[in-house]
Amino acid sequence: MPHPEPARLLSPPRKDELPRVPIRPPPSTSNSRPANPASFTNKTVSDPAWPYEKKSGSPRELTGPWDVKFVEGGPELPASLTLSRLVSWTDAGDAEAKRFAGTARYTLEFETPSGDSDDWLLDLGKVCDSARVRINGTPVEGFWCAPFQASIGRHLHPGKNTVEVEVTNLAANRIADLDRRKVKWKYFYDINVASKRYRSFDATDWPLRDSGLLGPVSLIPMKVMAGTSQSH
Repeated sequence: MPHPEPARLLSPPRKDELPRVPIRPPPSTSNSRPANPASFTNKTVSDPAWPYEKKSGSPRELTGPWDVKFVEGGPELPASLTLSRLVSWTDAGDAEAKRFAGTARYTLEFETPSGDSDDWLLDLGKVCDSARVRINGTPVEGFWCAPFQASIGRHLHPGKNTVEVEVTNLAANRIADLDRRKVKWKYFYDINVASKRYRSFDATDWPLRDSGLLGPVSLIPMKVMAGTSQSH
């Protein structure tokens, strides 16, 4: 069954409905349940008008060149990259990047899109595995799961803008590299690392895991929709 289009904010319920939160989360996100109706049976609740945002046009993809600098992690910092197309940093041709666990900063200059919109929604696309975003040097938002989206209209300038995305991957590739090179890294005071079958843990055969910003990165025009006050 296809998933419904996600809404950015919420619209108020009808008068004949019990108070609830009508949200439509995209795939891989959690669901929120309505508040307990018993909490409102003895009171009249007046809701203020609640504006929300709705997509008002097609996404505008932000294309390269992306400057990529590895800023923290190990075992060694890979060399900086310039990517015309976003790919996993494990596919960038650097042997150090294949075993790297840490953070890389992606930087891109772009023009503020033309068009009639009240706001712009930044969509990072696929991220492996967590991210932080800055627009023109201002921290905007951090993400640890999908959807990797943030409203950035208030941070944009006319003309040129700069987006910085710091992406941190998981340690899987580094752990696999340690086991392939027979490095003794499993030191614990009370118990050693075991697999789920209580055998000695070994990541030698782990496949290479995608890492970094994979995108596509896009700006989505948004329109603010006016809500209406409700009493129930």
